[in-house]
Amino acid sequence: MTSFGRTKPKLILTVCFLTTGVLIHDIPALALSPPHQPTFSFREGVISDGDIQVCTYGNGYARDVRLSPHGKQLMTQFPWAWRFNKKPYNVMSNVDEKCDVQGQGTDRLVLHFTSTEPEKRFAEERTVTLTYDAALDSYAFEIETCITVGDEPIPVPLNEIDVTDPLFYGLPGPACKGGPDMKWYNGCIYETPSGEIEYVPFNRLQSLKQELYVKKNGRFIMHGAPEGRPTIQMLGDTYQDCCFDICHAMYDLHLVHRVAEEGAGAKIDPNTPFQVKRTAKEKVLPAGSKYKTHYRVYQESQAEIDEMLARAKPRQPVDFERRDWSNMMAFFPEKTTFDTKLDLYSDFRRGEVDPWWWEPIDDESKLPELRSNLVDAHRPWSGDLKHCLWDQTVGHTDSYSVSMKRDEMGASVWAVQDFSTSGGWNFPNISHLKQLTITAYVKTKEVGGKGAFIVAYCPNGYESEKITGTQQWTKVTCVIPKQPDGRCVIQLRLEGTGQAWFDDVVVEEMKDRTE
Repeated sequence: MTSFGRTKPKLILTVCFLTTGVLIHDIPALALSPPHQPTFSFREGVISDGDIQVCTYGNGYARDVRLSPHGKQLMTQFPWAWRFNKKPYNVMSNVDEKCDVQGQGTDRLVLHFTSTEPEKRFAEERTVTLTYDAALDSYAFEIETCITVGDEPIPVPLNEIDVTDPLFYGLPGPACKGGPDMKWYNGCIYETPSGEIEYVPFNRLQSLKQELYVKKNGRFIMHGAPEGRPTIQMLGDTYQDCCFDICHAMYDLHLVHRVAEEGAGAKIDPNTPFQVKRTAKEKVLPAGSKYKTHYRVYQESQAEIDEMLARAKPRQPVDFERRDWSNMMAFFPEKTTFDTKLDLYSDFRRGEVDPWWWEPIDDESKLPELRSNLVDAHRPWSGDLKHCLWDQTVGHTDSYSVSMKRDEMGASVWAVQDFSTSGGWNFPNISHLKQLTITAYVKTKEVGGKGAFIVAYCPNGYESEKITGTQQWTKVTCVIPKQPDGRCVIQLRLEGTGQAWFDDVVVEEMKDRTE
């Protein structure tokens, strides 16, 4: 026993040594590689980290932006200059821009920009600091900006200015270089001024996406994509002056400075939505006043996002934009069969494309009056609809359709109000260069007057054939023979009296083009 006891440890040591040798030999080389050591440079319009192109820069925009040395390009454009994005200015503040570069070839690149607007109405000073966070494997852009109004006060169109407006890869729309049928992200989460976590799904509902305020040093994060997790963090007092708006079409992200009536010294209460935008008083920026922002763009960890999602609550629509969503029908261009109602928080991804919605306009004669008063509860889509109905018993290929029924002369409409072929917002088979055909099946009962038909405004009006009397399901076609110019509004329309049903609506590129 004594001899056995002495030899056993030797055997154990030998086996452990051999086993360890095998494990070390089999470990991938990547796991043993040293941590990434950035060496940043900015030359000839390119910001690089060694051999890695982080982004290009020019004319106020960073483009094709990476947020990780090991990741994909995530942002197609990332404006660093402020924008007065409505007339009479419609310019950015980066004309005749000058840049001082510090930290070439180091792990901390500092770019200091100065510029003056051509008519000297305002000037901008901006510092962009680029570093690398090894724990997150993320580049971090820290941006401090200040615009100074010139010698004369200037009005602010719509009382807002874009601080930045990043567009992202993997989101619908040609401007995003993802194509309309690509969608990496599911939505956004953010830290509210009260400290709660709210999420906003990526759908076409605009009222969820306006004036999203965060707490001090709070984060606003796009989530749902393994490719990346772009995060904007509001630093210092920026949270009091700025909020986020998400474009309901292409999901680009507006960081908006809400200038207050009293000028540069006034602060906006983040807990009071629409306080600035809804006021009738035009904002005027006093001569010599200054407006500052400070924010950081980087990638948050997936573990942190998962923890935030576990606590997140859905953002509720604000009262002044609240609608009765039960009357909204989802619109799918490949074929709308009216079997799907619009749900505020659902992910409608058939393929990778979000729907717009069919909006009931119960009585078109009342539409101008209703839209002139934003606080009127009785909108065309409200719950007391009389003429526009969702029929769950009658359909062309199933038991679903939309219907309009009128006892008196007039017009009732189901409309897609906001789709744009020039923007290519949500159609996988339609680009801004295509001519369109819209088809539907129509069933009528004792229809008098002009009849039941499709009409499209692009902005010229194009109509299908009109169905009157009592007819079984009949296919009608609306042809848009020329390239649509700007927004296109599609209406399923009953103009007259009687009842009409519409089903199986398809929007597609014309097979036989005509000029």
